[in-house]
This record gives sequence, structure tokens and C-alpha cells, in this order.
Amino acid sequence: MTGETQDVLDRLAERAAGQPPEAPLHLYCKVLAAQAQAEELIAPPPPLLSAAEARDRSDRGQPLLSFADLRIDWRLVRSTLETIGAIVAQFDGAPGEVSRVVTELGSSEEALARATKSWFEAPAQPSADETAALGDLLLQAALKPFLVRHRDALIGLVDQERWRRPACPVCGGAPDFAFINQDGTRWLLCGRCEARWLFQRVGCPYCGAAHPDDLAFFAHPDGVHRLYVCEQCRRYLKAIDLRQAREAALLPLERLMTADLDLLASEMGYAQFAEPAVRH
Repeated sequence: MTGETQDVLDRLAERAAGQPPEAPLHLYCKVLAAQAQAEELIAPPPPLLSAAEARDRSDRGQPLLSFADLRIDWRLVRSTLETIGAIVAQFDGAPGEVSRVVTELGSSEEALARATKSWFEAPAQPSADETAALGDLLLQAALKPFLVRHRDALIGLVDQERWRRPACPVCGGAPDFAFINQDGTRWLLCGRCEARWLFQRVGCPYCGAAHPDDLAFFAHPDGVHRLYVCEQCRRYLKAIDLRQAREAALLPLERLMTADLDLLASEMGYAQFAEPAVRH
């Protein structure tokens, strides 16, 4: 378990203390702990690309990791999916549906691999079917430890100055959080593998809209957090301004602790989802 993961778990536990057992923070704590446990069992993947191959993919606008590149122990994915599914079922209003989806996804290692490939390579459109959307969320949670391991192996090959695209340079996922660095640059955080990459200060990271009339951001009363919105695609992105933060920020935790911004965006008619932003 990385130091950051332990710090996030510790802070989540502190904030969850005293809250009712059904509170979302308790769910987040248990899922994160299950992911951390799985990550400790995953060996770092072997070198996947040379520097020249990585540069060629990036120049063609392709992420460094394709489904074919994944080195995955499907038995461990299956057990992680079952563990996380059991946790989610404890908090979900329809635990039988959660169990059914987990059973269907993990009916065999081959079925799980097919479902993962479909999810990994899907276009950036949220599923309108609630059962399919639940399956995507469970798959994403179970696969995150594996994608994080691959990110660690590949992030050093990313040329941050040259990439600056809406999709994650490592796995092609969409961002679901952002931060303004101390030097004023804006960085995006991948919703799938947690990679961080440099992006332009002005522009929608989902549809690419760049006209000022289409873009806006709302400052949180705390002066630290922001909500970026786009009128073209009606999506939003939460962010933290690290120049204003009074303590070291844990980005995975910031994503969870800014639910009030998610509510505000929803009330204004904006949506967010963390599905793949490019085809591989």
C-alpha cells in the first residue's frame, strides 16, 4: 500500500467516525481498502513500451496502454470484483441486483475478460441502462488496482508538454478531477488509473470547446475548490486550486469530499462520467 493510499484511508476513517453505518464514507473506506489489498498482490508489469514506441503512440494521439498490453491475473480480478460487489451490496438499496451483476460479470474468466475489453475500449458515452451502468462501475472499481500498476510503469514515458489532450495519456480514460498547480498550470486526474497530466488552462477536457462563451467556472465559498462547466457538452469538472489550499491535498480524497459540487452541478443540469475518452 502506498503512503498516499494509507493517508487517504486514515483521513476517510477520521471523517467517517461518528457518521451512521450507511453513510457513503464508510462505503468509500471499505472499497478503497479492498483495492489497496488487491494492489499489494499485483506484481509490477514488465516493460511494455520503449521510449520510441511511447513517443510514436503519443504523436498519433493514442494512449500508451491498449487492452492487448494489459498484464492481468483474471482470477485476482474476479475475486476483487466479488469482494467489492459484496461491499457495495451492503450499502445498495437493491443488493440482489448487485449480486446478480457480479455473478454475471464473473461467470468465467473468459466472460470477465470480454466484459473488461468492452468497457476499456468503449466510446465516451454513459450507459442509459442502469444494470449496464452498475456493471461498469463495479468493473472500474475492481480493475483500478491493475490500471494503477500499469500507470506506474508507463507514466514516466509521457511527454507532458506534448500531450495536453482530453484523454489520459496512459489508459485513455476521461478526467474526473483537476488541480491548479503552484505555478498556475492546470492538471487533470484520470478517473480510471489516477494518472495526472498537463492540460491547457482554458478549454473543456471532454468536448474540446474553447470559446469563452461556452465555458465558465464557479468558485467554492472556501476559495480552494472550483467547478468548471461547459455549455457545449453540458459536462462539468471539479478542481482544487493548490495555491489556495492550507494543507497538502490528497487528490483521491478531494474527489470524494467535494460531493457538494457534484450536487450543485447536477442541480444546474450538468453531468459527469469517467468513461474512456478515446478509442484505443
